[in-house]
Amino acid sequence: MMEQIQYNLLFRWFIGLTVDDAVWNHSSFSKNRNRLLEHDVVPTQGRGQSTALREGWAKRGARFSWGKRLNDTHESKTDPDARIYKKSKGSEAKMAYLGHTLMKNRNGLIVGARISYATGTAERDTAVELLATLPGEHRKTVGADKNDDTGDFIDQCRTIKITPHVAQNDKRRGGSAIDKRTTRHEGYQVSMKVRKRVEEPFGWGKIVGPIRQVMVRGLDRVNMAFNLTFIGWNLRRMGNIQGRCA
Repeated sequence: MMEQIQYNLLFRWFIGLTVDDAVWNHSSFSKNRNRLLEHDVVPTQGRGQSTALREGWAKRGARFSWGKRLNDTHESKTDPDARIYKKSKGSEAKMAYLGHTLMKNRNGLIVGARISYATGTAERDTAVELLATLPGEHRKTVGADKNDDTGDFIDQCRTIKITPHVAQNDKRRGGSAIDKRTTRHEGYQVSMKVRKRVEEPFGWGKIVGPIRQVMVRGLDRVNMAFNLTFIGWNLRRMGNIQGRCA
């Protein structure tokens, strides 16, 4: 980043440096990053509509003993907050975190982002936490995939006055927790189509941003990098929206 600021005029313009201004040392940037955490400028700790695996930087320095790798018996020596996690059956187990976002369907802006430990229930637990932070007493809806089609998640959403537009998982034991009282409405069908847009900022964050393989360790630092990435996405998105409205 410091090298880019040396010669990239767009970077200089964005941070308020003239062509002749000296660029600060990289250590100053690192100190300021720590201040963001110390003063809660970036939240120190869900998934509203999509969750993706964030591969931890601990992978390069993790040490394990022989035997089956389990979080109860194994941990990374370089990043104890990272957890052993598989994205799907048959996939490679990695030291990772889970990244969660809450997106506003009408404009594609991220209104909540958070990193959590990679556990089997983190997606639904963090989703409820993020949804509970939304302002206003009016009734809201949330789109989600089949993994969230559980009785507990549906009940928790309704308790906080969020209507769960969850994709039905008819193969689960006992059938889907969502019935025709929800699916018969036109808004449910709209949510099923629009909810997939939440993958767009994740794709941008992996290609343009740094979240494909985070370069920091520890839950708070990874959470900070994750939030700053989606602040960048929102700035880009707002520019596009203003351009269309002009």
